[in-house]
Amino acid sequence: MLGSGHGEGTSAAQTGSNQRDRANSAVRTPSKCARAPACDCFPLTNQILDMKRAKRTATLNIATMIVQRVAAGKALRDKIPREQHGQWNQIKGRPNPIDILQKSDASRMKELVPIRYGRMLQSPFAFYRGAAGVMASDLARTPVTGLKVQACGDCHLMNFGGFATPERKIIFDINDFDETAPAPWGWDVKRLVASILLAARSIGLSDSRGQDCAMAAARGYREHLRDFF
Repeated sequence: MLGSGHGEGTSAAQTGSNQRDRANSAVRTPSKCARAPACDCFPLTNQILDMKRAKRTATLNIATMIVQRVAAGKALRDKIPREQHGQWNQIKGRPNPIDILQKSDASRMKELVPIRYGRMLQSPFAFYRGAAGVMASDLARTPVTGLKVQACGDCHLMNFGGFATPERKIIFDINDFDETAPAPWGWDVKRLVASILLAARSIGLSDSRGQDCAMAAARGYREHLRDFF
């Protein structure tokens, strides 16, 4: 009885030990993917790592590009200081503004030309609105940075407004591109701020108030562009 009991106890202990060994072995040995027994998950992991590395590289490239563009912009600022953009002197041989306006009439409906000039005579601001070609002629003889864009060409205060987009949203932006052309980026900004000063005069505001408004517009332009970076 003693021998029989001892043997049974030994057998049970060995069985328990074997079960524990198998359990430990199962924990140490990774199993195949439960969703697909024949699947090897390492290629998918490598793909994810490659995508993360590519994203990191792209982010670094964009950061480098921004730094380079800022440096290039500052170099142009040294070449053409800001103060030079605020200077304009009538040069000898300046084209007659009336001649410029009359040349533009060739593409207009003849019966509407007198009405157009009648409206331009109402105020300096009204004349300014109808004389985009005159200002472009004057700006063509001023210092430029060499950076060109597809400019509005007639970026005065009254050519902004709200309109619907294809996405069924209302936005506030330039709404007149009749005079659009490749031109130095600063021309649109200069025409806009000059129009603000003239508009301020037309409603009886002082020049100091008008200058404050013009400066605020230029500042807003600069700060908004900075947000893109």
